[in-house]
Amino acid sequence: NLERDLHLVWPTYREVATSLEGLSAGTSIPGAQKNVCKDFLLPHYRKWGSVRAAPHIKTYMRYSGSELAWVVVGSHNLSKAAWGCLQKQGSQLCIRHYELSVAVKVADDMDVPLPFQFPPEAYTNEDTPWSNELALGRIHGID
Repeated sequence: NLERDLHLVWPTYREVATSLEGLSAGTSIPGAQKNVCKDFLLPHYRKWGSVRAAPHIKTYMRYSGSELAWVVVGSHNLSKAAWGCLQKQGSQLCIRHYELSVAVKVADDMDVPLPFQFPPEAYTNEDTPWSNELALGRIHGID
Protein backbone atom coordinates (compact mmCIF):
# COMPACT_ATOMS: atom_id res chain seq x y z
CA ASN A 1 0.00 0.00 0.00
CA LEU A 2 1.91 3.03 -1.29
CA GLU A 3 -0.26 5.53 0.57
CA ARG A 4 0.65 3.86 3.86
CA ASP A 5 4.17 2.63 3.14
CA LEU A 6 5.81 5.55 1.29
CA HIS A 7 8.19 7.37 3.64
CA LEU A 8 10.27 10.37 2.58
CA VAL A 9 13.20 11.18 4.85
CA TRP A 10 13.36 14.96 4.56
CA PRO A 11 14.87 17.20 7.23
CA THR A 12 12.81 19.50 9.38
CA TYR A 13 13.72 23.16 9.72
CA ARG A 14 14.88 22.48 13.30
CA GLU A 15 17.10 19.57 12.24
CA VAL A 16 18.93 21.74 9.72
CA ALA A 17 19.13 24.75 12.05
CA THR A 18 20.63 22.64 14.87
CA SER A 19 22.98 20.62 12.63
CA LEU A 20 26.75 21.01 12.95
CA GLU A 21 26.79 23.60 10.14
CA GLY A 22 23.60 25.38 11.22
CA LEU A 23 21.39 26.99 8.59
CA SER A 24 24.27 27.15 6.11
CA ALA A 25 23.98 23.35 5.85
CA GLY A 26 20.70 23.98 4.05
CA THR A 27 22.51 25.30 0.98
CA SER A 28 23.26 21.68 0.04
CA ILE A 29 19.61 20.66 0.55
CA PRO A 30 17.68 22.43 -2.20
CA GLY A 31 13.96 22.41 -1.59
CA ALA A 32 11.51 25.04 -2.71
CA GLN A 33 8.70 25.65 -0.23
CA LYS A 34 6.10 25.33 -3.02
CA ASN A 35 7.35 21.77 -3.60
CA VAL A 36 8.17 20.42 -0.13
CA CYS A 37 5.15 21.84 1.73
CA LYS A 38 2.45 20.22 -0.39
CA ASP A 39 -0.33 18.77 1.76
CA PHE A 40 -0.20 15.33 0.12
CA LEU A 41 3.51 14.96 1.06
CA LEU A 42 3.26 15.88 4.74
CA PRO A 43 1.96 12.50 6.01
CA HIS A 44 4.87 10.73 4.28
CA TYR A 45 7.73 12.79 5.76
CA ARG A 46 10.15 11.20 8.21
CA LYS A 47 12.89 12.90 10.25
CA TRP A 48 16.65 12.52 10.00
CA GLY A 49 16.63 11.81 13.71
CA SER A 50 19.78 12.08 15.78
CA VAL A 51 22.07 12.81 12.81
CA ARG A 52 24.02 16.03 13.41
CA ALA A 53 25.80 16.37 10.05
CA ALA A 54 23.53 17.40 7.19
CA PRO A 55 23.88 14.77 4.42
CA HIS A 56 23.67 15.81 0.78
CA ILE A 57 23.51 12.17 -0.28
CA LYS A 58 20.20 10.77 -1.55
CA THR A 59 19.07 7.41 -0.19
CA TYR A 60 16.22 5.30 -1.58
CA MET A 61 15.34 2.02 0.08
CA ARG A 62 12.70 -0.56 0.71
CA TYR A 63 12.15 -1.87 4.20
CA SER A 64 9.61 -3.55 6.41
CA GLY A 65 9.83 -2.85 10.14
CA SER A 66 13.57 -2.81 10.78
CA GLU A 67 14.47 -5.14 7.88
CA LEU A 68 16.02 -3.63 4.74
CA ALA A 69 15.40 -5.29 1.36
CA TRP A 70 17.50 -2.94 -0.81
CA VAL A 71 19.21 0.45 -0.69
CA VAL A 72 20.23 2.86 -3.48
CA VAL A 73 22.64 5.62 -2.48
CA GLY A 74 23.75 8.37 -4.83
CA SER A 75 23.95 12.00 -5.78
CA HIS A 76 20.80 12.06 -7.92
CA ASN A 77 17.80 14.23 -7.18
CA LEU A 78 14.21 13.23 -7.97
CA SER A 79 14.12 15.25 -11.16
CA LYS A 80 13.70 14.78 -14.88
CA ALA A 81 17.22 16.14 -15.36
CA ALA A 82 18.72 13.35 -13.22
CA TRP A 83 16.42 10.42 -14.07
CA GLY A 84 15.58 11.41 -17.64
CA CYS A 85 12.42 11.82 -19.64
CA LEU A 86 11.18 10.42 -22.92
CA GLN A 87 11.18 12.68 -25.96
CA LYS A 88 10.35 12.35 -29.66
CA GLN A 89 7.15 10.41 -29.04
CA GLY A 90 8.85 8.04 -26.61
CA SER A 91 11.67 7.02 -28.94
CA GLN A 92 14.47 8.87 -27.12
CA LEU A 93 15.50 9.15 -23.47
CA CYS A 94 17.00 12.53 -22.56
CA ILE A 95 19.16 12.70 -19.41
CA ARG A 96 20.67 16.13 -18.71
CA HIS A 97 22.56 15.36 -15.48
CA TYR A 98 24.57 12.19 -15.13
CA GLU A 99 24.78 10.99 -11.56
CA LEU A 100 26.48 8.10 -9.79
CA SER A 101 24.59 5.65 -7.61
CA VAL A 102 25.24 2.37 -5.87
CA ALA A 103 22.50 -0.23 -5.43
CA VAL A 104 22.78 -2.84 -2.69
CA LYS A 105 20.54 -5.87 -2.25
CA VAL A 106 20.65 -6.42 1.49
CA ALA A 107 21.49 -9.95 2.61
CA ASP A 108 20.72 -11.46 6.03
CA ASP A 109 22.88 -10.07 8.85
CA MET A 110 24.28 -7.36 6.55
CA ASP A 111 25.00 -4.05 8.29
CA VAL A 112 24.20 -1.11 6.02
CA PRO A 113 25.16 2.34 7.37
CA LEU A 114 22.51 4.96 6.64
CA PRO A 115 22.85 8.76 6.83
CA PHE A 116 19.79 9.05 9.10
CA GLN A 117 18.11 7.33 12.03
CA PHE A 118 16.59 3.97 11.06
CA PRO A 119 13.77 3.25 11.03
CA PRO A 120 12.92 6.90 10.44
CA GLU A 121 10.54 8.69 12.82
CA ALA A 122 7.38 10.41 11.54
CA TYR A 123 7.04 14.19 11.70
CA THR A 124 4.95 15.61 14.53
CA ASN A 125 2.46 18.47 14.19
CA GLU A 126 5.19 20.85 15.39
CA ASP A 127 7.64 19.89 12.61
CA THR A 128 8.06 22.02 9.50
CA PRO A 129 9.71 20.60 6.36
CA TRP A 130 13.02 22.25 5.48
CA SER A 131 12.78 24.76 2.64
CA ASN A 132 15.23 27.36 1.43
CA GLU A 133 12.66 30.18 1.58
CA LEU A 134 11.65 29.36 5.14
CA ALA A 135 15.28 29.49 6.25
CA LEU A 136 15.90 32.78 4.43
CA GLY A 137 12.89 34.35 6.15
CA ARG A 138 14.00 33.15 9.57
CA ILE A 139 17.55 34.36 9.01
CA HIS A 140 16.14 37.83 8.37
CA GLY A 141 13.64 37.63 11.24
CA ILE A 142 10.54 37.04 9.12
CA ASP A 143 8.11 34.20 9.90
